[in-house]
Parts: sequence; structure tokens; C-alpha cells
Amino acid sequence: MLCYSVKLVDYYRISPKATKIFSYDGGKLIIPTSCMLRPDPRADNAYWIAAWVLEKNRGKFQFSDKIKGWFDPRKREVRQYFEIEIHEPEYVAPVKDNTIDELKRID
Repeated sequence: MLCYSVKLVDYYRISPKATKIFSYDGGKLIIPTSCMLRPDPRADNAYWIAAWVLEKNRGKFQFSDKIKGWFDPRKREVRQYFEIEIHEPEYVAPVKDNTIDELKRID
């Protein structure tokens, strides 16, 4: 499952199935407790939260999607996210003479 590392001011459980999270800009959001995956050890007050619940509430809650990870539920750990882009160059038809007129030597 794709997840984002989100810095939170605070959070608390409303019920066994719901958690209320608070962002630094004053935003509040109630999410399922199962979507708050685990603390991020690399940053203070950061938690790995499921991407789908944050994307669904993008206008209501401010977050950054720069730090991404894949959550492995069997090992309960977050693995690094890689994005691979394949670039295929455009086909350029060959020409018989490729001289540039501006660079031609005048004799």
C-alpha cells in the first residue's frame, strides 16, 4: 500500500476505529485507525499514513507527497518508493546534407 510520511502536531484516537490528526497549519482530519500505519523514525512527529485517505481529503488537510513509501503489512515496515521513467527519443529522419548555413566558411 502506498503511503506518505506526514508531520503532525498531534493525534489521538476517537474510537478504536477512528483517529483524529492535526497538521501544523491548523487542519484537522478524522481517518480510519488502520490507515495510520506507523511512526517515521527519520523525522520527529512524522507518521506513515495511507495515501488514499490523504488524497481523498486533499483540499481539507495539507500534506506533502514528497516522501513516499510502500507499506508491507506482513513485516509491518515501510520500504522505499522508486519511480522509474522510461524515455524513448523521437524518431528523426536522416538528411543528406547536415551543414549549417550560418556556420559555413566564406572563401
